[in-house]
Amino acid sequence: TNQSDENKIPASITNESDENIPPTTTNQSVENNIPASITNTNQSEPAYHVDNAIEDHVEEPIAFVHFRFDIDNDMEVLYCYELQVATECQNRGVGKLIMQTVELLSMHSKMKKCVLTVFKHNAGAQRFYRNRLGYIVDESSPGRCGNHDADYDILSKVTDIDLKRKIIQERDFRELLNTLQRDHGINVRFIK
Repeated sequence: TNQSDENKIPASITNESDENIPPTTTNQSVENNIPASITNTNQSEPAYHVDNAIEDHVEEPIAFVHFRFDIDNDMEVLYCYELQVATECQNRGVGKLIMQTVELLSMHSKMKKCVLTVFKHNAGAQRFYRNRLGYIVDESSPGRCGNHDADYDILSKVTDIDLKRKIIQERDFRELLNTLQRDHGINVRFIK
């Protein structure tokens, strides 16, 4: 096969297969062209573990993601339309790694958030996105807009640091107002 036997990395993505790829920088592990920031400093242990089920798929795709940059409710977003992971590779961190990569891409591309759609009846996907990755029901989701008959939720995760700060400040301010009302009987009203 056309692979680097030592590292199980397809030769098509190593420096050996393409002369146009710049040589590895000092910021990278020379032996396998993986950024040093994600390799383990203890050289006796690998930085990550790929089990046999995943290694067996080196010649074929184990996952797929379809996304695009879009404008959603006047906001720049990265919209993830589809994520598929081979059944035998699920629950091994592949989907999480892909989604974290998508979120980083969103952040570095100055998108405000990542958005995706998930069926309400798909409990596994709901758990994956909400519990493992921290997505929440977006304000544009049908259920939040009064359409409780829709069979899907729109989930989102803020990737813009400034927007995240603003949301946290607004949430903290609302909590303060609620505390003043609940604990001290103080009702704050704003006059325009």
